[in-house]
Amino acid sequence: PASRLGLRRHTVEAHGIKLEAVNFDASVTDRRGSWQGEQQTLTNDYNSLVVLGQVQTANDDGHSVFWSRGANRTSAATDNAFYAGKHVGEDRDTTRANETVGYIALEAGVNTIGGVEFLAGVTSDSVKQNSVNVNLNGFASEGAVVSSTGMDGNDGGFAVLTNDGVNGVSVAIDEDQLRDSERNHTSEQVAYFAFREVSDPVVSGDPKLAVGEVTASSEWQTVNLPESYDSMVVVATPIAEPGQPAVITRIQLAEDGSFQLKVQRLDGSSDPVTGIRVQYIVVEDGVYTVAA
Repeated sequence: PASRLGLRRHTVEAHGIKLEAVNFDASVTDRRGSWQGEQQTLTNDYNSLVVLGQVQTANDDGHSVFWSRGANRTSAATDNAFYAGKHVGEDRDTTRANETVGYIALEAGVNTIGGVEFLAGVTSDSVKQNSVNVNLNGFASEGAVVSSTGMDGNDGGFAVLTNDGVNGVSVAIDEDQLRDSERNHTSEQVAYFAFREVSDPVVSGDPKLAVGEVTASSEWQTVNLPESYDSMVVVATPIAEPGQPAVITRIQLAEDGSFQLKVQRLDGSSDPVTGIRVQYIVVEDGVYTVAA
């Protein structure tokens, strides 16, 4: 199993959530035709596991993007079988430096931490390149982040938002355009975390959940947070607009009270991109267990 970095354990009394936010050193780079991931060991038991994640560093200029899987590459992560890692899709350059990969594993359903109420879940195996509405069962969302879980498509893909998450979440699977120009993709499962603010502040002690939206470009920008973190896990998802090139979010210098973010285009062009809306969540890393 992959080695966790500096993991802390907490007993949660206030909100009674089971959640673990973990950073690990990822040495495997998955790619078109090779989908392994790195085996993870969960501390909590989950009836219905939801996993979201992000590459937390930018040690390599070449892109890589988070994904997770279960017992095989096409299945979603479960309590009994969970692999996570980074992939480069169809890029012909498959060599990457080690990166810190972070994930947030939690129980599906509705919960509240501090001033944020959220609904976590996994879609059916139905999300392709065209926008799909996620059934939130009446949950009035204000934003969301999403991640791919399972990889049916051999070329590789990544989950994106296709709306701003206000009163509903729409998602799609995008592909890079580094080997060919098409972005069509077979159906996949997508993990989602839809959120809304219900009071101020948006953080309250462990696990220090913060949510937000920024407008990003090809240049690094600093995102300041309302509280400081010992070791954070950031998950950030771009909102894909019609006519926009395939882009992913990159994160670096996630420490103390801020992180840096940019978007990276995946069509081989060096032209800058601007005006990309990105929604994010941040959690203090550690294992959060319901008090007995």
